[in-house]
Amino acid sequence: MKANTLTNAIRNTLPFFLLALHKLCIANDVTTLPDRIIPCTLEAFQRGRSGFIDIPFESGVPFIAEAHHRNENLVDNKLQPEPEYVSKIYRDSMGRIREETLDANGSVKHVNLLDPIAGSRYSLDGLGQTGFIMSLKVKSTDTKTPISEAKLPPEAQFLCRSLGTRQFDGISADGESVQLTVRDPENHQLVFEFVTESWYSPALKVQIFGSIRNMKSGNFYKKLTHIESKEAAPTLFQPRVGGKIWDAPFNSKNIGDSPAYIAP
Repeated sequence: MKANTLTNAIRNTLPFFLLALHKLCIANDVTTLPDRIIPCTLEAFQRGRSGFIDIPFESGVPFIAEAHHRNENLVDNKLQPEPEYVSKIYRDSMGRIREETLDANGSVKHVNLLDPIAGSRYSLDGLGQTGFIMSLKVKSTDTKTPISEAKLPPEAQFLCRSLGTRQFDGISADGESVQLTVRDPENHQLVFEFVTESWYSPALKVQIFGSIRNMKSGNFYKKLTHIESKEAAPTLFQPRVGGKIWDAPFNSKNIGDSPAYIAP
């Protein structure tokens, strides 16, 4: 009798629970139910643990956006927030990328240019005319390496989840999380935990949001905002005409005396 009563109670309350869950998903812009365990890949782990927005070299999907970075460093077991910093991101139809790091006043203080076609990367000053050039290695974005190939201690345990689909400023993105835990093999106490969350837009082929929770160092957040699907001026992806560019490496002690070429 008691078993039948419990069964009826569950049957009667289940629709209300599912309705509440559905409303919660809508409130958080989630359009598919989250928390589905998926195979872990080394690429997902590396993508999540990066402190920067993952901008793949994809042709045919240009955009302009702002990237917001926020860090909370763990100091004496307390989270100490740092001032947010902003960068401007450009990607053209050829897959070239320009990143401008902005200061507190919104002025450009540093420029990175990445050209997968020429295989080169420029690190320039805020004016985009003085800096260094180095080679750029382009990796395939379709590779899926089993997480077992990661060089980590045997105590490391991975758990990867699909987080469903979410809207960011009207842009649909698919979410995934990677949880890395390490426990003491003797007493099974938690020694280290590292959790990443990454939301990727299939339409724009770019990461929209990412977060890192590291029990040893703190929390880190990154998000693209003010996204526009449009082409930027071609000149933005080249050093300024007449600028002085030196070859890397940076450890040259007499870099100021080394020969530089003048950007055409």
